Amino acid sequence: MERHLAVLSALLFLTLIYTRLLNATHHYFSALAVMSATAILMREDSPRRLAIAGALLGIASFFTQTHGAAALLAFTLLLCWERYGADGSWQSFWRKERILLLSFATALLILSAPFIASAGLKQLWYCQVTYVRKVMVHPPETHLLGMPQYPNLRTLPLLFVISEYSRHFLVYGMLPTTYLVVLMRCRRKLFPPTFCFRKVALLGLVGSSLLGELIFSLNWLRLYAVSMAGIVLFVWVISTSARFRRYGLIGVWALIVLLGLLQSWFTQHREYITAELPAGRSAIEPNEFEKLSWGMEHTKPGEFVFEASWPGIYIPLGVRNPVFLDTASTMLNPQ
Repeated sequence: MERHLAVLSALLFLTLIYTRLLNATHHYFSALAVMSATAILMREDSPRRLAIAGALLGIASFFTQTHGAAALLAFTLLLCWERYGADGSWQSFWRKERILLLSFATALLILSAPFIASAGLKQLWYCQVTYVRKVMVHPPETHLLGMPQYPNLRTLPLLFVISEYSRHFLVYGMLPTTYLVVLMRCRRKLFPPTFCFRKVALLGLVGSSLLGELIFSLNWLRLYAVSMAGIVLFVWVISTSARFRRYGLIGVWALIVLLGLLQSWFTQHREYITAELPAGRSAIEPNEFEKLSWGMEHTKPGEFVFEASWPGIYIPLGVRNPVFLDTASTMLNPQ
């Protein structure tokens, strides 16, 4: 990418994706490791780079089991793709694949060792594979393909609602369309003269694999968290189109400015209630204020309280969790 296009991609990710989350979710840590591994393998697949990339994918699986495995599948598909189009034996493919798999497994095993020692491999397998397959594999979490549903929709400003859902529809449509276009280009080899097959094909495969993995448990947060490859490729597709490059890039810049202005305006003009909580002075949305006010009246800092649905009261109210679970909302038997 030209440098100004790289800046454009970063700003688009910042305004379109990151500002909507502002969340230290484990998905982001996993996605960071996946994208770092992707960057390392973009230039070449030397044994050293394969080992580092595999270890990073092991770290990604430590944070989110499925993300690291999906990216590992994408890396394997790239090695197969390159080998399929080349003359010669498959020995080099298996040599590279062994390094990738061994480093992946080693990193994941080292990180999981304390849990294996304390709980056992069988219990760890149940918690990270069996349980996840039984509980987390389900249709989209809302009727709108996992997009958020606002319970107080009628009380929200119309411009805010239009802005939010326009953003979601844009991301939901952009990612699969971009991956499809990129992989079709790679297959047909319709590239501009400066095209680097490995870089674009690897990004396309990684993004498609992460997107495909989310189909088994789709919601907007997970989709946004693994969208970086798609954002970069979206800008790249526009930049390589002779017909739409100029107006497409102007449109992306206009979108970035519009999102930045709208988000700042809504944040500054939203109604907040300022309250003195045990954790300090806080600006709270009205629907959350009632819950926290009730909590302050019925608890004291340091007391044990169990909030089964979401661990949102512990830090603001200074209360403690009496059990090892952060939430009981995904249990096989919630009762």
